[in-house]
Order: sequence, then C-alpha cells, then structure tokens
Amino acid sequence: MRVLFVTPSDTGSGEAVTAAHLAERLARRGVHVAALTSPSTEAFFSGGGADTTVALTGDRAQNRRLWDRTLERLRPQAIVFADFPLMYFSSGVPPLADDEWLEGLADSEAVVATLDHLGYAQRAQQVFFGPSHCSLHCETLPQTPAWIPLLLPCPMQPPGPIAGRRGIPVRYWDLPLSLPPETREEVRRTYLDNPDDVLIFHAVPGWAWRIADRYALPLHRFLARILRYCFAGVSRPVTVVSVNNGSLLEPIDETGFRVRNLRSLPRERFESLMLSADLMISENGISSALGKALCGGVTAVALRNSFGLMRIVEQADAGLKALILEMERCRVGAVFPFEVYPIWTRADLAGIGPWWEEDSACGVERLELFGGDATRERLRALLDDPHEKGEARRRRQTFVGQAAALPAAEDVLEDLVTGDTRVWQSTRGARQ
Repeated sequence: MRVLFVTPSDTGSGEAVTAAHLAERLARRGVHVAALTSPSTEAFFSGGGADTTVALTGDRAQNRRLWDRTLERLRPQAIVFADFPLMYFSSGVPPLADDEWLEGLADSEAVVATLDHLGYAQRAQQVFFGPSHCSLHCETLPQTPAWIPLLLPCPMQPPGPIAGRRGIPVRYWDLPLSLPPETREEVRRTYLDNPDDVLIFHAVPGWAWRIADRYALPLHRFLARILRYCFAGVSRPVTVVSVNNGSLLEPIDETGFRVRNLRSLPRERFESLMLSADLMISENGISSALGKALCGGVTAVALRNSFGLMRIVEQADAGLKALILEMERCRVGAVFPFEVYPIWTRADLAGIGPWWEEDSACGVERLELFGGDATRERLRALLDDPHEKGEARRRRQTFVGQAAALPAAEDVLEDLVTGDTRVWQSTRGARQ
C-alpha cells in the first residue's frame, strides 16, 4: 500500500504528530509512506515513517506543482489529511486548496480520509481565535465532503460514542504507553536533585505564546510565580520544566521550587521528558500532549480560568490577588476566561465539538489556574495523597482501557482502501 500524509498547519504541531505516529506504524508494516507538509512539520517525518518528505511553500502555483508531482510519482492508494479543514485556513498554512484542487482530489483514484482532532470536519462553521477584547480573527471552514471518511484520534477525541458525531474513533498507539525504566531514571536525574522530588512537565505551543505576545498578554510572564503559589502545599521539592521558546517563563531557583525553560525539543525527547514526569500541566486544554501523558500513566491537568476579573479578585487570598492585580497593571484585560489560552473559552470549544463541555470526556483533569486554595489542595492531593493518587490512577486506567479497545488507525485505513468497512461503503456512492 502507498499512503500520502498531508500536514498543512504551520502554526500547530498536534495534528502532524498524530500523522507521524500513524506513518511510523504503517511503515513497520511495509507500507510506502510519503508526506507533503508545511515547513514547520516536515521534521516530524524526517528519519522515520516517511520514505519521501516534501515541504510546501508560500506560493500557490509552486504548491500545485509539488502536489501534482507528488501524486504522479507516488500514485497513492490513500491520502490522509491532518486535518483536511486546515487546508482552508486563510493564514498559517501553505496555500493550495481551491475548487479546482478539490475537484482533482475527488477524481483521484486514491481513498481520501482525514483525521479530525477537534471537530473542524464535523460541519461547516466559523471559528473565532483570540480573546474577544483583543481579536476578531475568524476562519470560515467549509463542510468537509461526505466522501471523505473521518478518523477520530483518541485522544484528543473521546473514545466513547457521541450523539451526532461523524467518523470512526481510532487509536494510533499501542496502549498503555510505556518508557524504559532506565530512560525515565536518566531523564529525572537530569532535572531533579533527588529521585523522589516532583517533576512537573509543562509545554506552551508556539502559536500560543506568539498570539499572547502579539496582544501584549502577560500571563506567561507571571506564570512561574502563579505556579509557585499553586504548588506551595506539596510536601516534596517541585521542579517545573517548561518547553516553550526557551525563555518564556520567569526562571525560579529556590529551595523547594524551581522553574526551568527549554526550547522546542525533537519529538522523541519531548515525549521522553513528558512520560518521565509526575504530572503534566498545560493552559492548552486541547493539547494532544495531555492525552499522550495520560496514556503513559502521567496525570494530566489542564489549567483554565472560568471567571472574570472581579469574581477572581473577590475570592483570591492576598498572595494570589497581588499577582492578579499586577498582571492587570501591566495590561488592562490581562485576566479573562479561557479554556485554551489565549484563544478559546469553554463556550468556544463547545461550539466546535459539544463533547468538550464534558470535563472528563478526554480523561484530563481541569483545574482553575486562579482557583486559590481549592487548586492548591487538589494538586497537593494528586502528588502526595495515596488515596487520591490511586483514584487518579484508576481513572487513567479506565480511560486508557477504553482507548485501547478502539481499532487501530492503520487497520481502519487499510479497510478503507480495500472497501471492507461500512464507512467506506456508505461514502463511496457520494464520491461517485
């Protein structure tokens, strides 16, 4: 079988990471894999999975030639997008998609499928990006054609049935994930003074800190101090290792609490660090890394803010209140509700996919960043309390068990190519 992966996003990496994992699994079966990528996602396929990797450019005509040449040389039996709706973004993707291109795609002999991480492919929709008081940027996404089957990667998509959701939930790892004990020990020795200290893994995607910087939003500048406040109740020394632009968070090196910044890491090192941690935290509530941490036995926590400034200030103690007011002095409007910082609230996410309304739908625990004592106590319990740690482990195991029972994405893709599944039978007519 010959498969072409297309990863158009030049601002995010989650979709491309999923595609790269799937490419590697197919390659181990002897499948010939090629990848047509954005410039920033090309590296995910280099040296593993794809036999051929071609990066798109900023020129539409050149990209059309690259597309035609790739299809002519590879003659793919399957074309898999990660994700198809991204092809229609007005920015952040190399220009390629238009009506003529789509007609050619429909006429190709290959099976065309797409991953659908967030729900963009479920329907035609408008998606707004950025806090409403800063940005009115909007993307208009057309309906994904009915003849393109949807593969729903879990995580991020919930493994269970969702009323009205189209597509096939799939896994793209062998679960549960594991890391060799010697690798975990080596990683922890790199960052911790003692093996029983607490290692917190934190990651900020490039698009998030760039958008925050564009609108002078200062959360990242204060985040190290907020985290120091949040982890103050933990009984052991805490080290937060944050993968970002290399200098995003204020470095802290105090007795009992440290913060260290790292630049973007190769995928293998990123995942090894993540799976060696005691806890992963992120202000990106849809982070695919949160899901992967969960599948590797690491408790995953999405930090959010559900409230406006006045309510937070009224409920905060003196220490947290001082940090919040200092943020507001730096930039009026610095504190605002978010589920995915700094672009989406919970309502925004629910508009994309209603399953995001369920806090536990994807197995990730959600805590208020400005939640004061409640957040402090919950983090302490997750790290120190044997009973709560056991409960968290059982919840992870339940989620991972549900995900492990899903069909493997590569099996579903092979069935689509051979025409053996009900999804392919039901979509083939629409294409013809």
